[in-house]
Amino acid sequence: MNVAIETVNIDSILIQANKYYELDKYKEARLAYESILKVDTTIGEVYYKLGYSIGELQLDTFFIEHPSVKFFVKAAELDYRTDEAYRNAALFILYDDSTKLKYLNKSLELNPEQLEIIKFRDGLKQLMLKDVQSDI
Repeated sequence: MNVAIETVNIDSILIQANKYYELDKYKEARLAYESILKVDTTIGEVYYKLGYSIGELQLDTFFIEHPSVKFFVKAAELDYRTDEAYRNAALFILYDDSTKLKYLNKSLELNPEQLEIIKFRDGLKQLMLKDVQSDI
């Protein structure tokens, strides 16, 4: 009986969380998605939208690895909007170009038609090459 009750609660919380998300109420959405993860850690949509909500709430804060990255990666691992999740993870990594490049490549493997991401990746590769050459 508890499993059925938890499922109903998760479903209703997810509906409310998604309403907050769609209305750009990211603080409320974040809290709702976090409450779902306390009960069920297998919903890729929750990780993806939690990552996005955290990203929107903390755009002006600089991190070595932004807190949203782990949520986007988990969403991808759960096969939710995989190419977008890897792309978003890459875009939120500020100081680790090799990890950023890894996630960009994963996104492009899944969806090679992302022209802007191809340009971004190629530019990143050139910058990384210049850094290596300047170290020599």
